[in-house]
Amino acid sequence: MTKSLGPAYLRAQFKRQSYYRFNTVMAVGGAFLAAMVQYFIWRSVAHTSASSVEQISTYAIVATAYALLIPTTTVANRIGNQVLKGTISYQLLRPTSFFSLNLWTQLGTTLFLFLTTAVPLSIAYGWLFHVRLMLNSPVAVLSVLLSAALGYLIAYQMGFLVGLIAFQTVNIGGFISLYEGIMTFFGGTILPINIYPQILQHIVAVTPFYAIQYVPLRGLTTNGVRPLDLLIQAGWVLVLAPVIGWFFRINIQKIDVAGG
Repeated sequence: MTKSLGPAYLRAQFKRQSYYRFNTVMAVGGAFLAAMVQYFIWRSVAHTSASSVEQISTYAIVATAYALLIPTTTVANRIGNQVLKGTISYQLLRPTSFFSLNLWTQLGTTLFLFLTTAVPLSIAYGWLFHVRLMLNSPVAVLSVLLSAALGYLIAYQMGFLVGLIAFQTVNIGGFISLYEGIMTFFGGTILPINIYPQILQHIVAVTPFYAIQYVPLRGLTTNGVRPLDLLIQAGWVLVLAPVIGWFFRINIQKIDVAGG
């Protein structure tokens, strides 16, 4: 009688997954941060007035459409897959810099998503949920557009950095899960940061995650972005640029890709 191979497959797969235990740790960390957000959400709602709840709801609805345009995860996955498959070598030989090549590629993806998903969703939200943005002057509109552009660039830079980790670990699934959890907590992905306790608000405000999404979204729902917030966003762009250059150089010096 042939012995069932089922348990052997089970043990093999379990052992295979254990090779990526760091990814599991990162995923657990991301889930923990997401749970903390949910805790603060309902605690805040229980102590807010009807007008505050309406403002929070508007922010949350707009955030669902805006989050579709954040490029971090897409960029990180693209670079990670190129490293995993070995096609990164061909990308590095192109006359266009690897950073610029990925940026222009991502801009094409974002433009498509903007026209086919974000715009239709925004129209539907305005009609179904009566969402009304607070922008009532050209200066406010321009400040939000500039903030969105800076936030997008920071998000791209973060995705590029996470993608480069694949040169060291090959599999970056855990890092992406951790990033998404941190972004949910520090970036205001679901609800505004101002529902957090004051001490947490001060901590969150000095992170790049805050500058990626919360700053432009708050500007959309509160009549523009403050000049100080724009300066903070520009500062993060300038800080991350040399970090990316350094991290990229140390990785391409010893390319070790699975598949070539």
